[in-house]
Amino acid sequence: MWDFVQHHMLSLLASSSQQVSIKKPNNHKINPKRLARQIAKELKTTGVSTFAQEAMKLELESRKKERKAFNKQQHEEYQDKKYQLRVQKAKEKHRGK
Repeated sequence: MWDFVQHHMLSLLASSSQQVSIKKPNNHKINPKRLARQIAKELKTTGVSTFAQEAMKLELESRKKERKAFNKQQHEEYQDKKYQLRVQKAKEKHRGK
């Protein structure tokens, strides 16, 4: 674990392009019923436990979007190439007439 932190962690953090904003807590008094509702709501939703995990999740989502866009472009290029080949073959069939 310590070896990972010393040698690999910094390179992973340096390659990360996502930023996480940290919210400052308000110090004013909150209605107790509202506070109880907020606590119940937060306990019901299970989210990421740390800001580092949130940053990693955002990084994975951005990579997923990039990969999806790249795959879509590749698929469109493949379909276009396939269509052009079909058109060319059809023209060759009618060449002698």
